[in-house]
Amino acid sequence: TGLGVALVWTVQVSSGFTLPKLLVLSAGVAFTALALLLDGDAPEGPRALLPPLAALFAALALSTALSVDPWVSLFGRYDAWSHGVWAVLLYASLLWLSAGALAGVERQAVGWMAGLGTLLSLDALAQRAGLDPFIRREILPLGRAVATLGSPIDLGAALALLAPSALWAGRAAGLAGWASLAVVSAGLWAAGSRGAWLAAACGAVTFWALDGAPSSMNRWTPRAKRVGLAACLAAVFLGLAFTLRPGRDVPRWEIWKTAGRAFVEHPLLGSGPDTFEMDFRRLRGVGFVRAMRLTTAQQAYAHNDLLQALATTGLLATAAYLWLLLALAGQARKALSSTELRGPAAAAAAGLAALFVNLKFN
Repeated sequence: TGLGVALVWTVQVSSGFTLPKLLVLSAGVAFTALALLLDGDAPEGPRALLPPLAALFAALALSTALSVDPWVSLFGRYDAWSHGVWAVLLYASLLWLSAGALAGVERQAVGWMAGLGTLLSLDALAQRAGLDPFIRREILPLGRAVATLGSPIDLGAALALLAPSALWAGRAAGLAGWASLAVVSAGLWAAGSRGAWLAAACGAVTFWALDGAPSSMNRWTPRAKRVGLAACLAAVFLGLAFTLRPGRDVPRWEIWKTAGRAFVEHPLLGSGPDTFEMDFRRLRGVGFVRAMRLTTAQQAYAHNDLLQALATTGLLATAAYLWLLLALAGQARKALSSTELRGPAAAAAAGLAALFVNLKFN
């Protein structure tokens, strides 16, 4: 199902008939998850995520009720129906349900993730070769490949998340796994997203630090690994800070400053989930208009998950979001304690670490 959704769904196929189907699907999945939870069939792992998820949804519900546009907050922007609180309910339910469904097949699941990254990358490389296997919006300037779900940024984020799984596949599956890693690396190049490149580097270093398989690199002591990880991540962030310096990336800096102004206006609950564009119209600076060279230029997202959360959902939901991230980190640490599943767990944790880094810039 995940493979099909990632490859086939695209904004261009969306229509007035898509939203009702998404609403029904979300409701069905959410009720299934709730029924299993009330029946006592919740697997042990997801139970640790239930308190932060409950806190997050409570804060999102309050922010949505007082939103500048409650319907947009609930269902998302009309041209991006994978957003909005209702869609978040679908994602959270799928997260909880998949944890139980994947019990006992964790190795296969990480292999499937590597396969998904390979297919997405092959699609991206086909675009760079002048082919267009799927219906989509126009290819963006500079020849960057786009994801079926959206833009080069979406493609880069997906591949940064999946790249550590390809790394694990290379170690576990030999030639086929290394071929998958090579294709995913080429797909990252085709996306042309600097944030994704650096996030993928963070994911690779994190996988090396967490993986417990015997190799020449793993002769390092745990303390040396932690120092090496910290040094590599610091170098990555410094490199990204250099590439995103104010003189070069004026639009992104202007977006971040506008997000700060929006947060100051409504610090507790924000303007409402998925309503960043509405505040941006009022608060954007002259620097953004000059950099974009268009007085009509808009921006729907803050290019930073924490700034997005603060501006649109305020302190309450952002605190719950951080709690959820800490709970996920705790689940990752627990999974890494398993000797048998250390490799797959390291790949999954490294992928989430890469996504965490990427969300700070995209």
